[in-house]
Amino acid sequence: MFCYDLEVPADFTPVNEDGEVDRIELWPLKDVIASVRDSFDIKSNCNLVVIDFFFGMGISRRRTNQTTSRLCLACVVPRKLVSF
Repeated sequence: MFCYDLEVPADFTPVNEDGEVDRIELWPLKDVIASVRDSFDIKSNCNLVVIDFFFGMGISRRRTNQTTSRLCLACVVPRKLVSF
């Protein structure tokens, strides 16, 4: 997975060109943080990208350590260990 942080003009409107996206929405930052932290509304692989952005932009450092820990836990997907 490659992630790029792109700064775009305020009037930029993204366009889905490959049919993989149902819709594109602009959310306030506080709603994105709450969704990643408190729910499963955003797919887990997308949460990784969002959390990477939070850490890269220093957003997590503006919050409490508890919030940062909860954001980290949001990326953890339970998995079954396989023994050989």
